[in-house]
Amino acid sequence: VVNKAITVIGLRRVGKTYLLYQTIQKLLKEGLRLENIFYVNFEDNRLERASLNLSKIVELYKKYNPELKTMYLFFDEIQNVNGWEKFVRRLLERRDVRIFITGSSSKL
Repeated sequence: VVNKAITVIGLRRVGKTYLLYQTIQKLLKEGLRLENIFYVNFEDNRLERASLNLSKIVELYKKYNPELKTMYLFFDEIQNVNGWEKFVRRLLERRDVRIFITGSSSKL
């Protein structure tokens, strides 16, 4: 069974990122450990020059947090990364991941 990603799309500056932050806060209040949560904002200018290998990012996260049973991945403005669709699809085939995505409707 393939899981589904929670996806929020919309115009720029309407609160998509804030919704992700609220979701993270809710999960923390419910007892989820901070180490289970991985958040990346792909509009961060420090990532512009980086050669982004999404698989490597998640592998490193899992490597440094080997005790995790479930990863909660938050990808903000993921449409800025080429090939993100196949990457997310591949992740969804795993049972140890929950994915939350935002994207601007103009690019997504």
